[in-house]
This record gives sequence, structure tokens and C-alpha cells, in this order.
Amino acid sequence: MSTTVRQILENLASVVQFHGFIPNSGSVQLSRRSHPPLFTQMVADYYAATGNKTLLKEMIPWMNQEMLWWTENRAFYVKLPSGRKYRMYQYRALSSCPRPENYLTDLNNGLNGTGHPEFIWSSIASACESGLDFSTRWFAHQGKYADTKYSIRTNNIIPVDLNVFMAWNFATLTNFHEILGRSKEATEYRELYKGLREALDEVFWSEDYGAWFDYDLMEQKLRSGFYPSNVFPLLLGGYDAPVTEKVLDYLLKSGALIFKGGIPVSLNNASHEQWDYPNGWPPLTHLFVESLRLSKNEKLVKIAEETAWKFIRTAYNGMMYPKMGMPAACWEKYDIRYDDGTPGSGGEYPVQQGFGWTNGALLDLIYKYGILEEHTISRTEPINSGKSCASGKQFIFLVFILFGLLMLWLLIAFALRLKKFSNTKHEELQLVETVRLLDNEW
Repeated sequence: MSTTVRQILENLASVVQFHGFIPNSGSVQLSRRSHPPLFTQMVADYYAATGNKTLLKEMIPWMNQEMLWWTENRAFYVKLPSGRKYRMYQYRALSSCPRPENYLTDLNNGLNGTGHPEFIWSSIASACESGLDFSTRWFAHQGKYADTKYSIRTNNIIPVDLNVFMAWNFATLTNFHEILGRSKEATEYRELYKGLREALDEVFWSEDYGAWFDYDLMEQKLRSGFYPSNVFPLLLGGYDAPVTEKVLDYLLKSGALIFKGGIPVSLNNASHEQWDYPNGWPPLTHLFVESLRLSKNEKLVKIAEETAWKFIRTAYNGMMYPKMGMPAACWEKYDIRYDDGTPGSGGEYPVQQGFGWTNGALLDLIYKYGILEEHTISRTEPINSGKSCASGKQFIFLVFILFGLLMLWLLIAFALRLKKFSNTKHEELQLVETVRLLDNEW
């Protein structure tokens, strides 16, 4: 496996060497959109597992290059009402036309949307950069076309998770350069980390709610809806008990912890987009769990474990006890209202089975939490519940009813046949008696 991972990293490094960043896809039409900047964290995971300093030396130029690209192309200064100013990062694709892969829909959204067509089209492409295409996280929540793609405004939003990723990368690269004895570069990244870390709390943190929220540049205020990214700054560590207790209180009041299948990607059910309720997505579930696990708050750590097991359970059921009519599979997303492996829905394409990030999230969570006996599901005691089991019982009941009706029909048919046979026999006897009497008369 380490060889496979190394080769993947080398392949991605060649992509960074060519493009300067990792684009949305290898195809030409998607090469101007980025992916979330997680290449550095991939290298970090590999290095933590192998200690391969040789590969680290090979990768460091391309990690630096990716960070340089983001700093030059996606950095944006946020000026708060207080007058303080911070350099932060946002998804902002250069595209100003409909996407080639969904041209007519985008054309309609742009021509009939709430903003200038080019702004709408660019915001659509920017949402694709985030990976969350599409979600009410990027839509207006009030006014005409609220919570629809017609009101998309990604380019006006500074997202929590992207800035957490960048701060995480700066901290990781500080450590890498120290390992390689490059003190100058380590100092530069340390300063970048400190500045962005301060900005995360100054711009995103809500003392009233007890969580971090995306910032709206135009309205100059936080967007207070629930998303798993509201707790991602905990990935960076260093928060004391008063902060983590506020986060705990926020989560308990949010309503996001009550679902059988894990954490929803949002609590907004108005859009029918795939990155909204009732869907739960493995990569966000994984980051949510990691955020709470690293918080050092005992109760948050417990919620992390419970959330992990909800996800493991529904994924297990989807593979081992699929719902009637569904294939046994891992899915790219799940309906978190159930723990029976029901796949998610919505969006621009049918739900996909496979699925790379589902497998990755599952393997890491199983590695961290193990598989306890009370969490396994046997064939004699499947935890499939609700619609699936009800449908099975109804089917069996229906079979019995139909069988009973068939037997009743056969009995009635037999009785009628027997009666007809009896009448025929009686007529034959009468005929024989008549013939005998005639013979006697002759």
C-alpha cells in the first residue's frame, strides 16, 4: 500500500509541476478550477506512516508550489467592520461562462439568476472548486430564488474549511522545513500560519453561537447555518476548555447529532441539492470526527466516536444488508436519516457507488476505533429497520394471502367439479334404469 500511495503522490506532484496546482480534473475544460488544497496533508499522512525523508525532499518543492499558487491566485483581504484587515482564502474560479459539462442548465441559471450572468457562472465554477457542488452553503438564504442555484454567491463567501486547510498546510510545512533543516522557510510558513490562525478566530468565530461560520463579504456578517465545517478549526488544536465547551453546547443544540446514519452535510432541506440535508458525505463526516477527536474535550471526543460508528454501521449495512432492490455497495453519500445503508440523492447525476472517499474514510475510522462486537451486525440480527424490514414482512404476508386464495380457489373448483361429476353419474344411472324397464316391457 505504501508503494501505491507514493506513486499517487508522485503523480499528483507532476500535476502540480505542470499546472502549478491540482485542478478539478485532468481534462482541459476543468483545468482552470482547483481542488481543495489537501496535497500537503496527503504527503503528511504518508510521511507519518513511513518516515520516508527521501520522498519528503522530493515532494517539498511541489507542496511549496501549490501554496504559492493559492497565495497568488485565491488570497483575498477581508476588512472587518472594526477596521482590522486579514489575508484569507476563497474559492474563486476564473471561469465566466457556463460549464461545458452542464452548459444548458448553467446558461439558464446565469440568464435568470439574481446576479450578473458572469458572476453566477463564476460562482458555480467556484462551488465546484470547493467540492461541494452544490449546496445552500453557497446560495442566498433570503429574497428571490432563496436557497436555489439561481442565487448562488460563492464568490462573495470566505469559507471556514478552505482557510483551515491553508492554516493546516502552513503548520505542516513549517514542520517539514524544520525536519529538512531549512530554518528560513520554516520561519516564513510559521508567520503565515500565525496570521491565518488569528484570522480564523477573528473573522469566523461566533461567541454567541459557539462555532465558526463562513463570512459573507457583501453583507459583512457571518452565515450562521449548520455545516460540518463549523467545527473544522478544532483540527488545528490549541483551543482551551471555554471554547470547546461552547462548541459542545452548539452541537447539542444544533439538531445535527440526532440522526441514525451520521452527520448531515447541512440542515437545509429546501434545495434538493446533493450537498444538503438529508445527505451525509464521508469526507465531511471524517473531518468532523477528526475535529472533535482532536479537541481534547471528553464529551466532544465521545461524540466523535458515536458519529464514526453511525457512519460505519450504515456503510456496513449498505454492503452486507442492502435494501430490497439495491445492490450491495459502498456509496458516495448516504441518507443519514437511516442506518440501513440507504444511499443519498439529489444533485446533477445519479448516486454513485464505489467509492474512493467512502472506502478511505471507513478504513481510517475503523483503524482508529476498531470494530467492537456490539457494533457488528450478524446475519441473524441485521439492524435493517423501517421501510426495508416492513417491506419484507409485507411481502411475506402477501405471499401467504395469495397462497391461501389459491388453495381456496382450488377447493371451490374441486367441489364444483365433484358436484358436476355427481350429477352426471346420477343421470347415467337414471338412463340405465330406463333402458332396463324398456327391456322388461319388450
